[in-house]
Amino acid sequence: MAQVLGRTVVQSCASLVEAEERAGCASWAIRDDDSRLIDVALIRDIFSHGKKKRLRDEVREETKSTSFFLDSSYGGTTVVLSFDEAELAMPVIRALRRRGVACDVKKRVM
Repeated sequence: MAQVLGRTVVQSCASLVEAEERAGCASWAIRDDDSRLIDVALIRDIFSHGKKKRLRDEVREETKSTSFFLDSSYGGTTVVLSFDEAELAMPVIRALRRRGVACDVKKRVM
C-alpha cells in the first residue's frame, strides 16, 4: 500500500486483466500493448470539449482521481482510468451517474 494525495492505493497493476479485476468490470477497448489505460464504461453520447472538461474536473475532485478522462470513440464516449487507479472505476461511474450521465458497464467474464 502507498499514500497518494491523501488516499491509500494498492501497488500498480501489471496487466489489463489485473486492472479489470480491480475495476470490477471489463474494458470496453483493448489499446496497444504499451497502454496503461482501461476503458471502464461507455456513455452513448458525444460531449463537447467544454462539457467533457467540466465533468472531468468535477469527477476528479470528488473521487480524487488523477487519471480519469473522457475519450470520444465508438459512437460515444469512453470513461478512462489508468491501471493504477482502476479501483476507482465504480466511484467514478457513480459520480457521473449523479450528474445525470448514463454509463454502460461491461461485466467481466471469469
